[in-house]
Formats: sequence, C-alpha cells, structure tokens
Amino acid sequence: MQILTYKDLKALYKPEVRLQLKALTDFFYLTLCEAMPILTDDIDWFLKFLETESKQSLDARDEKGFLRGDAFTWNDKYLNLSNEYSKLNRKFRFVIRQWIMEEDDDKPIEQFDMVKWLAFVRDMAKEFRNSIDSHSKKDIFEITDWLCNSDEKEAIRLKNFIELSFASTFNHISLIQNKAKITSLLKSALRGGPIENFKKIFAVDPSVYDLAEVQNFINSQDRKTKAEINGYYSESIDIPIISNQKNQISQKPMFIIGILDSMDVINGKISFSKTRLLNLGTLAGIDHDSIDQGYFNKLLIHVKD
Repeated sequence: MQILTYKDLKALYKPEVRLQLKALTDFFYLTLCEAMPILTDDIDWFLKFLETESKQSLDARDEKGFLRGDAFTWNDKYLNLSNEYSKLNRKFRFVIRQWIMEEDDDKPIEQFDMVKWLAFVRDMAKEFRNSIDSHSKKDIFEITDWLCNSDEKEAIRLKNFIELSFASTFNHISLIQNKAKITSLLKSALRGGPIENFKKIFAVDPSVYDLAEVQNFINSQDRKTKAEINGYYSESIDIPIISNQKNQISQKPMFIIGILDSMDVINGKISFSKTRLLNLGTLAGIDHDSIDQGYFNKLLIHVKD
C-alpha cells in the first residue's frame, strides 16, 4: 500500500492538487480492520442489554429523567438533524484543518494502533464511571442543572452536543429495531405517512411523544386516530427498547451498518465497496453463515442515499 503523507491530506483543501483518494481509502479501511474485532463484545453486550430493559425499568433508576428527556431535550433535533450535523461537522473540520496544515508535508501518516487506542479509551471510561460513583447524586445533579440553566457559552455548547448525541444514539437504535431511523419515520408520519410509524418511534424513544409537532399532529386527528397513537405511547413504556423479534437476525448487521454509516464510509467521499463493508462487519462478529453478501447488500439499502 502506498505510504501517505500530510501533503496528501492537505490536498483535501487544495483543489488544484489531486488527492490520491484510493490510497487514503485503503489507509482508512486497514485502520478500521484493526478496530472492528475489538468491538464484538461491546456490541453483543449493548444488544443484549437493550433487549432486556424496558423504558419503565430504566425510568425507575433514572431519577433525573435523562432518558425521558426531562434533563436534556433532544427530540426536536430529529426534525433538523442533518443541519445540526452540518454545524457540528464544520467546527470539527476547522480544528482538523488547522492540525493538518501545521504538519510537515513529507511527514508520513502513521497507521493507528487501534488496539492500544481503544484500550486507552476504555480505561478513561472506567475512570470516569468510578469518578461518578464517588460523587454524590447531588453533585451530579448540580452539574446537570448548570448545563441546562446556564447562559455560559461553554454550557450551551456542551448541552447541545449531549442532546445531539442522544438523538444520534436513538436514531442508531431505531435502525436496529425498525430498519429505519427515527428522523425518516417521524418526517413521514407528520406528512401523512403510516400512523404505525409512531408505534415504531415510541418503541425506541418515547420522548418523541412530547414533541410539540407530534402533539399538534395528534390533536388534529379524529378520535379513533388519537386513541391509536396515544395507545402506541402507553404500550411503549413496558417493552424493551429493542423488541422486534422478527428482525433478530439483522440486529447485529444493522448495528454495524449504523456505525459505518456514522463514519460516512457508506455514502461519503471516502466510501468502501459492499464487499469491504461486509468484511468489516464479519470482523466485528457478523455470522458469515447466516449473513451472506446478497442479504447484507439489502440491509445497506436502509442507509443508502
């Protein structure tokens, strides 16, 4: 494989210089090949946890209402998520561009050792959890109240990032549960699409019920439709977040496809072939005996532009 230098990355910002896109794509692909096997246990744990925990059981342990949307309100971001991503990405791109431009042209881009990097991240996460456990709930609630009520720029930006992360996470879970993101299900329902979309949405994120646009939509319906939508919401509280038993075989593949989609390697400029995407999924634990290339390609359609 061709060795990449920072000159190749700088070409991203200089249209007159041809970027060797294939070399950059190969570099990114090999880096992800290191990372995917490490994620297998985490993906399995995550899916099992969401299949056993109902919203009601989580609410019982969620005094501040983090998952209900009481502390952080993210449901309105579903309606304009692409613009929210764009604003956030512009800030990230500015910081990354500065870092790239400060490096020497001939300096090689080193292949990341993802094993060490993920081990470092896990250690940091463990320390963070331990630090939370060592604090009183009062301290945690004070931090939350600061984020939710402060007019300081730092608090506002951090709160916005947390809410965007919530929306992105539930969108990803909906992809596993419904083979469709909440964003698309909600927009379709509010435009007169299937009422059953609300059932799919509430099964993943009941907080969408409280969204002003949803309440206005419900209030504009006839009595039967109102009762039907309200019934979907009531039923959703007692079922696990991932509860669609018909889609069990596709849960792990859709989880991995969601991760790859968030990295923009399915529809982005640096995108991988369907064969490479399945290979990454196999490295992350997809059973090759039950998920062949043809079935995997059909699953990709759910995130294809």
